[in-house]
Amino acid sequence: MGTLAYIGPQLLVGGLGICVLFFDVVFGKRIRAALLAITATVLAIAAGWALTLLDADQVLFAGSWRADSLSMFVAVLLAITNLLVLVAAYGQRMIEHFEKDFYALMLFSVFGGMVMAGANNLLIIYLGIELVTLPCYVLVAFKKDDVRATEAALKYFLLAIMTSVIMTYGMSLVYGLTGELGFAEIAAAVTARGLLSNELFVLAVILV
Repeated sequence: MGTLAYIGPQLLVGGLGICVLFFDVVFGKRIRAALLAITATVLAIAAGWALTLLDADQVLFAGSWRADSLSMFVAVLLAITNLLVLVAAYGQRMIEHFEKDFYALMLFSVFGGMVMAGANNLLIIYLGIELVTLPCYVLVAFKKDDVRATEAALKYFLLAIMTSVIMTYGMSLVYGLTGELGFAEIAAAVTARGLLSNELFVLAVILV
């Protein structure tokens, strides 16, 4: 089985997120009516694809990402959860107020969660977290005329920036002490150098 087969669910979700941004240009505004069906179908396919890979155990991209039962279970969970969100929004007649940007942002956030779940080093897990949170800033403030939504988005942004800085500093300390980015390599370095009793390493883990 090739590499593409193991990252198929992630490619489907991320690829559709990019395509949705340009649907108006290619198809015109009439495509908006079909966005719900297209997004729901792709999420369902991604969930089914990930289900077939639950017994996988492959390390990809020079050891930076892992396709295993955990990453695929999270992919299934994220796809199904967001599919239920779309169904609930449709049931409450909220869906007609959603523009294409809503679907794109939601898909990018799901894609980020899938990347984060399979991350096998510090850099990829950081990128995954940012891919999850950045679209969420906009989604929280999606109702532009709602003062509470704007306030919530600002608070979320400030909190996320603060935690991101703290986590990044902790990761830099871990890298500085171990000289490694990969989780397995970090674990081996911690054991070899006896870092579990190192106060700076303990602080780094707490910050992360």
